[in-house]
Amino acid sequence: MNYKKTCSLSIVSHGQVELVKKLLSDLEPFSDFILEIFVTLNIPETFEMNVYSNNIMIINNSTVKGFGCNHNMALQKANGKYFFVLNPDLRVTTFNFESFIQKLHAKDVGVLSPSITNLLGHSEDHIRNFPTLKVLFKRFFFKSKTDNFKYPTNKSELIKSELIDADWIAGMFMVFQKDTFNKINGFDESFFLYLEDVDICKRIQSFGYRVCIDPSNKVMHDAQRGSHKSLRLFLIHCYSFIKYFKKWGI
Repeated sequence: MNYKKTCSLSIVSHGQVELVKKLLSDLEPFSDFILEIFVTLNIPETFEMNVYSNNIMIINNSTVKGFGCNHNMALQKANGKYFFVLNPDLRVTTFNFESFIQKLHAKDVGVLSPSITNLLGHSEDHIRNFPTLKVLFKRFFFKSKTDNFKYPTNKSELIKSELIDADWIAGMFMVFQKDTFNKINGFDESFFLYLEDVDICKRIQSFGYRVCIDPSNKVMHDAQRGSHKSLRLFLIHCYSFIKYFKKWGI
């Protein structure tokens, strides 16, 4: 199957244009597969896009919108068969688009992510079990990470694993077939900034699809954890958990 010019990418900047530029530069070698890249400027910023060979589409928001709303808006304009949701603080230096998309076509896969490390090469906790009130309490007040997914560490086990199934994967790098994304009606825009990724993985599974990791493909993440530094974002995070538990139960 030919996957050239089939991928639509969505990146949202919250005053992070310098990070976006680095990511766009990383993506230049993959222009054979990339049909278009949507860059949503969630707050006013100056952005020069004439230095890239990829087709860059700029969306300027007049008001600040949430994670899900921004990516839904980009998908409505997208023409690709595959929809990539990317954080601006990712670094993509080596990536096999063809093998990755082939795995997206594996039986019942609804959303796929690569393996993600920090800049030091340590695995990010981007794969977790669905949250519960008990685990959430431990995580916030005792810094416990008991909700972390048991990620294979044995190299031979990873080599054997074509795909790793998980409850949910973080929204820093999520890839959908466009038809699947439309079938589940995209992200739930009633969430704002947090738990959109958990919710969409929950809905994907409710439709009978799988949430998977491709361990053979890796990207790096320079984490920008705003809710750890801002009281306002922390409160939004808490509100999102309340909304999630009301929707899905405790």
